[in-house]
Amino acid sequence: MEFGLLGAVVAHGPDGTVQIGHSRQSSVLAALLFDANRPVSADQLLDRVWGDRPPQTARGTLSTYLTRLRQALAPVPIERNSGGYQITVEPGALDLDRFTDLITRARDTRDDQLAARTYELAFDLWRGEPLPGLDTPWANDMRALLHRQRYAAELDYTDVRLRLSEHGSVLAELTTRAARHPLDERLAGQLILAQYRSGRLADAVEYYQQFQQRLTDELGADPGPQLRELHQRILAADEIVLAPEPGNRPRPPRQLPAPPRPFTGRAAELIHLSDRLDSDASTVVISAIGGGGGIGKTSLALHWAHLHADRFPDGQLFVNLRGFDPSSEPTPPTTALRGFLAALGVAPKDIPADHDAQAGLYRSLVADRQMLVVLDNAADTAQVVPLLAGSPAVLTLVTSRRPLTGLIVTHGAQAVPLDVLTSEEAHDLLAGRLGRARLAAEPAAVAQLVQHCGGLPLALGIVAARAIVSGLPLAELAEQLAAHRLDVLDAGEANLNLRAVFALSHRALAPETARLACLLGVAPGPDIAVVAVDVLTGQNAAGMLAELEAAHLVTQATPGRYRMHDLVRLDAVERAAALPADVRETALHRLINYYITTAQAADRLLAPARPPVELTEPGDPLIPLHDQAEAMAWMTPELACLTAAQQLAADLGWHSKVWELSLVTDTFRSRRGALAEHLSVLRAAVAATEAAGDLRIQTRLHANFGQVTARAGMLTESVRSLERVAELATRTGDIVMRAHAHNSMAESWGHQGDNHRALHHASQALALYRAAGNQRFEANALNQTGWVLALLGHYDEARTNCEAGLKLQHELGSVTGEIQDSLGYIEEHSGRFAEAVSWYREAIAVFEVVGDTYNIATTLIQLGRACAAIGHTADAEAAWRRALQLCRAQQRRNDVANLERLLG
Repeated sequence: MEFGLLGAVVAHGPDGTVQIGHSRQSSVLAALLFDANRPVSADQLLDRVWGDRPPQTARGTLSTYLTRLRQALAPVPIERNSGGYQITVEPGALDLDRFTDLITRARDTRDDQLAARTYELAFDLWRGEPLPGLDTPWANDMRALLHRQRYAAELDYTDVRLRLSEHGSVLAELTTRAARHPLDERLAGQLILAQYRSGRLADAVEYYQQFQQRLTDELGADPGPQLRELHQRILAADEIVLAPEPGNRPRPPRQLPAPPRPFTGRAAELIHLSDRLDSDASTVVISAIGGGGGIGKTSLALHWAHLHADRFPDGQLFVNLRGFDPSSEPTPPTTALRGFLAALGVAPKDIPADHDAQAGLYRSLVADRQMLVVLDNAADTAQVVPLLAGSPAVLTLVTSRRPLTGLIVTHGAQAVPLDVLTSEEAHDLLAGRLGRARLAAEPAAVAQLVQHCGGLPLALGIVAARAIVSGLPLAELAEQLAAHRLDVLDAGEANLNLRAVFALSHRALAPETARLACLLGVAPGPDIAVVAVDVLTGQNAAGMLAELEAAHLVTQATPGRYRMHDLVRLDAVERAAALPADVRETALHRLINYYITTAQAADRLLAPARPPVELTEPGDPLIPLHDQAEAMAWMTPELACLTAAQQLAADLGWHSKVWELSLVTDTFRSRRGALAEHLSVLRAAVAATEAAGDLRIQTRLHANFGQVTARAGMLTESVRSLERVAELATRTGDIVMRAHAHNSMAESWGHQGDNHRALHHASQALALYRAAGNQRFEANALNQTGWVLALLGHYDEARTNCEAGLKLQHELGSVTGEIQDSLGYIEEHSGRFAEAVSWYREAIAVFEVVGDTYNIATTLIQLGRACAAIGHTADAEAAWRRALQLCRAQQRRNDVANLERLLG
């Protein structure tokens, strides 16, 4: 909300003028606004509004007025504190503050044209007599103060106009003003000078004599030395006091293009640039603003430059160096220098032909001047260096798609890299173009537009332009953008077409690097590690990655891992289609094999007792992994890439790769507990094996699928899949797989509450494992049998089976934690809670060693229950809170609901 004090007191809100009540109530507002953002005591308010004769009811009336003002001016706060009443307004909300700021700017600038325009803007804020109708000592003092401020500004404005040879147009108003202020010596000098420059010598001499006599009669004084000197020069017809001929006065260059409107975000970058402006002036300050095409480098530079144009009174120079321009080659430095010299007033015939001489003349002309130089769209450091001033008073802003490292190293440039806009900033940019009302009408569509543009200012600007020109509903535009993003993000002009913008970056790359950019577009996963890039290219790619990063086509989200912006990647995918099919497929085949062989090595470390996965193309991993910790450290960041690699293999019809990527990640996925993703990967693998007709692999995958669906509570599907395992294992004569099927069916039936059927399958599994001589899985089956017996309430028999299984695991050196968990459950339900707590903690310790977060969460729930039973409430709460965090991450909705109820 904006307020006016330079005339009748007014308030303007988003919907127009705000009704603030009758004159006395508006006077209370004025009394607060003159000290806006500072407290004003009640006594001060009474004095300002009623003077020295307030009515007896003044305090109550004041309280009523303040209440009404709060209601009328909401949300502008009028608060009461220990110091009194305070109205809080935004900077620039008061016309008085804007007037003072404009006058200060006009006085500070050395550009008379700019100063004149600024004074005019300041005087336009006056709408009449301030505080009309309020006759109190305070109001009278304020009016007098404001008039004095305006009068001083009018005299300054007149000096500017006289320097601009406007003596003819100011003469009439000077005559009127002098009649009101007959003893003002400065005003008298202005009038005399205007008269003389207008060819009225006799009038000028006569007015001086009249003014001199007036001073003598009324003040007993003579004119000051400046006025006396002006009088003598007029009598001598001194040319110094003549008006300068139009065009003889060189004007500072003002070459900045129009600022971007609206401008959104970049608060941190703007502050950084301003900090450079206010830093030590003993060094040359150069800010290199970097970023890819469409990121908003030029917009930031121009927005900041216009905000601070008054700090550069000697002018602003601008040149587009066309380092990445679709229509021309980069601008040679000598061409830019000739343009700068011409702007600085050097005649074409006086510009040296030699390049070094041009640079020397340029540096000489800007020495000691307060200037801003904007070098936009630089190709490289070599193009910029000849255009750098040698003066510390000159600030140079450079924008480029390249990082200009040489400029930073050799000239101390300050780097200001730009990232994409946040979702909030992107929303604000669209609101600035389309209006908040239109966005509020379709919030879901706006969210989709923001998401599809990926925070790229150019993309957002193109979408906004399409919405304005086409008039389409935003939902329809969002649908088009989702289906044909790069087509929609083409405004029909070279610099408003994302494909063209990206093409400029590709054009500057070496051929091998450009090919790598295309391959990165089709590489699976949200990002990619350096070693994977080497595999993709078949060579060391460090140099090419550095070139792509310098061109802002890739970024390092984390050290050693590179990613592409979504829109850059879409463009790269289109470009990849132009590569020979064998080049693409060979590169992707190498990459997927790298993922499979390394994941297999990690899986062997995580579960050494599991049957190894037999690969169709076995090989040694490029990254040596030595223990479980290293295996987990590799698998964790690569899992998303492994998932995407499986989908890519399925799309390409590489069936064996699909199921291999499932099998070599199964252990890790089971321990993470992300069931939905795990099931999706398994379904794709099962489909691939059925397409290939490999019964052996089908059996193993169905077994994995049955286990995961049981965990997910999809019990019917789990039993169906495990029955299929039993059938396939019988056909292939695989006793161990038959045992696996029965063991998993025991778990599934147990989840369904049919513990007798579960016990039957557990017993079957135990017998089959023993028949196969597989002691490791025999230990698992003993645990499964013990667990089901515990569910049936046969705790002693259950304990016997579990202890036997644990003893066997210790003998084999492969303790897994599940049996300790079962023993904890048995002791808990036997009423031996302290022993249960001990077993649960031991199970959790084992799970933590192998990173089995799924079982950690499950056991924590039970640990909390046992702790609560013995009154250890704090321990119970701590266990449940940690379990809740894990279950939320694993999307275990039923467990989350139960834990929230327990904690509540």
